[in-house]
Amino acid sequence: MNQQSLQSYLDKLSSSAATPGGGAVAALTGAQAAALISMVCNLTKSKTKRAASNSADDDANDKPNDQAKEIQAINKRAEQARAQFDQLADDDIEGFTAVMTAYKMPKSNPQERSDQHTTLQDALKHAAQAPLQSATLASSLAQDIQRLSEIGNKNLITDVGIAALLIPATVQAARMNVLINLSSMQDEQFIKNALAALESATSQASPLTKLADSICTSLLN
Repeated sequence: MNQQSLQSYLDKLSSSAATPGGGAVAALTGAQAAALISMVCNLTKSKTKRAASNSADDDANDKPNDQAKEIQAINKRAEQARAQFDQLADDDIEGFTAVMTAYKMPKSNPQERSDQHTTLQDALKHAAQAPLQSATLASSLAQDIQRLSEIGNKNLITDVGIAALLIPATVQAARMNVLINLSSMQDEQFIKNALAALESATSQASPLTKLADSICTSLLN
């Protein structure tokens, strides 16, 4: 996915081809949120450096302060997440393709039906993994977005707010793609674990919607 132009991606998304689909969209939504986090971090760092350059304490300027280190750490996590989301978009396409291939396997005799069933169940687990990881990864960025709303460059508060909206959207979109695979799955333990992971991701991400609303309210004051 990361080798495609935006126009090429949108053309394929809107075509009659089965992939890319919703799972890839979920992952790339998360990637956009991560990119916004990095942008806010980078512009906050620049502002911090300018403020430090105006300080009379040259020795202090040589060392990043605690807030600058925190911004740097947030940025590193966001950059890593963005790369992971890019890969998860490709993984989602691969997983969906495997499921479709399994559905098309021959089922004309008991052995073929048994082979098809086993292959399909394995493919469903594989297909559920990418959106499940997207949901978990997205929710892991929630605390950093909350923190950026407090220490980030205030001129970019709307970008923080948009990232705050994209993370719950990523989680919910990914959740749908996990659930559609679970609905045809027979491994009860896998289903139980996946549902628990989704519940955790949703719980972590949902407060960001309130944060985005509060940012909107603040803009009117």
